[in-house]
Amino acid sequence: MVANSRGVKMLFKTGRSGKLYSKKVYRSDWVSKAGYEPIVRSTSEQEQENVKGIQKFQFLLNMFPNNPALRKIAQKRSLEIVDLSPDELKEVEEAEERLQAQMMMQPQALQAGSPSVPSGQLEPIPALGR
Repeated sequence: MVANSRGVKMLFKTGRSGKLYSKKVYRSDWVSKAGYEPIVRSTSEQEQENVKGIQKFQFLLNMFPNNPALRKIAQKRSLEIVDLSPDELKEVEEAEERLQAQMMMQPQALQAGSPSVPSGQLEPIPALGR
């Protein structure tokens, strides 16, 4: 960029929906009196950072295995890293919600199917070792 620092540069970015966004960048936008320059990273470096982020979440999930909020955040971030389209992302999230709802319904169905003790009656407690 330093060698081609004259005039206006057009930068392009593709959004998650596939739409292409453009922006005009002037030399004054990236060069200052303090001498700041842009940081340019290759895709392999970005992927390496993403892998490290996933590993950090796996570490946290191992530390807090029963924390549903942390699990949901980790799932969302992991899905964002894989570059799914918005429709695919929504489909995966809906499937996960359905699975969670089914798992919540199973214990209730088991409880409803188990024989219950009528009110006012007590079940005998088995004697231990006698």
